[in-house]
Amino acid sequence: MGNGAKKTLRVLYTGLRAPEDVPAGIDLRHRPMLEIEWTDATPADLGELLTPQATLLVYSRTAVERLDREDWLARLPGLADRRWWSVGHKTAEALKRRLGIDARVPSEQNFEGLLAELSRRRPPAGSYRLVSLSLEGTTRDPGPALSEDSTWHDLPLYRTVPATYPSLDEELSNWKPNWILFTSPKGIDAFMANADVSDVGARIAAIGPTTAEHLESYGLAADFVPDEPGRDAVLRGLS
Repeated sequence: MGNGAKKTLRVLYTGLRAPEDVPAGIDLRHRPMLEIEWTDATPADLGELLTPQATLLVYSRTAVERLDREDWLARLPGLADRRWWSVGHKTAEALKRRLGIDARVPSEQNFEGLLAELSRRRPPAGSYRLVSLSLEGTTRDPGPALSEDSTWHDLPLYRTVPATYPSLDEELSNWKPNWILFTSPKGIDAFMANADVSDVGARIAAIGPTTAEHLESYGLAADFVPDEPGRDAVLRGLS
């Protein structure tokens, strides 16, 4: 995507968390289209799932944040001593920093990589339990990570809801972004409820193919989708 012109690109980033590393040449403005709410899950709900053979799976720093803010470790003695897996290094670092938990991370840092690692490490005999601390509404298939006598339990800790920006149209008209970067189908829906993208005159980037496909339901097409899904990859591509 880069060219020889030295031009600062104005990029509206609509994802939940602002990128930590923004490439040179990008003026990034963060307007998250989704907000976080905690679910009704309680430490007691998790405690009922904690058999001696339970392994806990964490996919995001948001789940770690809830465990920390509500002091779930103090309310569930022995929780930190369980087997923990994180889908990526940043979530594992948050577990260590905020809760003192050492979590394993798969070599391929995505859900498929996590399942592959769990499948390779599956006990040869006996039942065990995988407990997923997740985002509400996200359906995950454990597939080969389970044996016939093992079980999968999903405990959603948080949900996302649309954010409201009453003056977003005016803001974008004044700022005139070169790019609008979408990171999820739900984020696209929330943006469309806040602003008319056809009036902005910006090009559209999508974090991955699923998000790009959802744009088609609004009669739009992504101008850029990175070969490797992820916010760092899409920002590098724009720069």
